Amino acid sequence: MTTTGGAKRRRGHIGIGAVAMTAALLLTSCGEGDDTPVLTWYINPDDGGQQALAEKCTEEADGAYRIQTSLLPNDAPSQREQLAVLPREVVNTV
Repeated sequence: MTTTGGAKRRRGHIGIGAVAMTAALLLTSCGEGDDTPVLTWYINPDDGGQQALAEKCTEEADGAYRIQTSLLPNDAPSQREQLAVLPREVVNTV
């Protein structure tokens, strides 16, 4: 059985999404001078829906944590590059 180019691209997108979701769950330190934990969610370029979800979850967390977003580039190679060079705090929490 052969795989079409579209199926390979879908698997690549799924893999990038999985990496992004994993990175989103990693806890980073807060640089704003308070002790509120900050989650960095690496999001895909979209119409603002993911940013709105992060804001809603932050509000509903009632100060337990804060979600900040980091926008990934549009193209897959640049997304992989950005995720490969995660901030030191994120890498140390793994």
